[in-house]
Amino acid sequence: MKRMLFLFTEATTTVTDIIGCIRSRDLRWNQTGVVVATGFKKPLALSIGANDSIYVCDKDGHNIEKWDQCSSNGVVVAGSNTSDPGSTSILLNHPEDVTFDTNGYMYVPDTDNDRVQRFSSDSNNGTTVAGTGTATNTLTGLNKPQAVAVDSNSNIYIADEGNKRIMKWVPNATNGTIWLTDNDI
Repeated sequence: MKRMLFLFTEATTTVTDIIGCIRSRDLRWNQTGVVVATGFKKPLALSIGANDSIYVCDKDGHNIEKWDQCSSNGVVVAGSNTSDPGSTSILLNHPEDVTFDTNGYMYVPDTDNDRVQRFSSDSNNGTTVAGTGTATNTLTGLNKPQAVAVDSNSNIYIADEGNKRIMKWVPNATNGTIWLTDNDI
């Protein structure tokens, strides 16, 4: 089933602008919404990147799409153009989140490949920065990473759902540390 993405900040009865094409206006929507992107299989997360582009994580499309302001088409910047999953450095298998660090690198928890991939802004070839590609509960691996955040020191925090823990990976590390577990909550 195809789904649509609606972008809004608060409800109102009139649309004043669509996705910031005119920067001086508020972004608001009426009760029916304004379609700003469509054609997804299962959009789960989005992030705002450079130049206020919207990056959409399409889990069942196995990709991340970039939508520039006022554009009518998205561009696949990570993963498959054909909705096929994979485990190579350019493919994803059910990604569930997308975020950016202060240097503009994009991070994607590649959930069914049990890894986190990092992409530079000029390449669709990802680098594994956390996990081994195999589900494990060791400090070198992950099991179904769901979400990722990156702090100002480029430390990566990963919601490792299959292991019920939050992992912290420092830059260039070959393993993470357990930052929080379900026993800590």
